Amino acid sequence: MREKKIEPAFCQPFLNFAHVQSVEAIKSDLGESVKRVDDGWKVLEERRKKFQRNVKVRQEVAKERAKLVTDFLKAIYEYFEKYEINPDEYATRRYEKLKLIGFMRLLRPDQLNQITT
Repeated sequence: MREKKIEPAFCQPFLNFAHVQSVEAIKSDLGESVKRVDDGWKVLEERRKKFQRNVKVRQEVAKERAKLVTDFLKAIYEYFEKYEINPDEYATRRYEKLKLIGFMRLLRPDQLNQITT
């Protein structure tokens, strides 16, 4: 039996939704948003484990996870807007493995709510 690599809790929404390979790279830039997602994700994971067989709780947890991810994507988008960063240049300059940048190029603030539905 192989040992699974355990990722920090805050990585999971991005690995699931945006296929991010390197979240640590933006942690320093968006520290408060990352911390909020990390803390929220841990709470939701504990709740999901506690009520594994309850379908209603699992659905609520899934919705709350989607909201956490959406809020963080909005924070990243606002970060790019604030510093007038072109996502393509940002990916080339700093985070070549960070696929979230390509994902963010497709999103606009009015479209962020659509990813949770």
